[in-house]
Amino acid sequence: MESRFDEVNGVKSHYLISGKNEPIILLHGYAQTSHMWRPLIPELAKTHTIIAPDLRGFGDSSRPEGWL
Repeated sequence: MESRFDEVNGVKSHYLISGKNEPIILLHGYAQTSHMWRPLIPELAKTHTIIAPDLRGFGDSSRPEGWL
């Protein structure tokens, strides 16, 4: 499992990625981060590429401008 960052238009996004083949994107709920998926990612990554982002303003992803 790798922790990666991308930046688009000045917005930094963090995500976890693991595996190969068809992708599955795991989205966390409110007040959570991509790390909530860590126990499940290794099992799913046996057959799929797993991408678990930190949504904007959560975890290691940037907050949108204007957020308090």
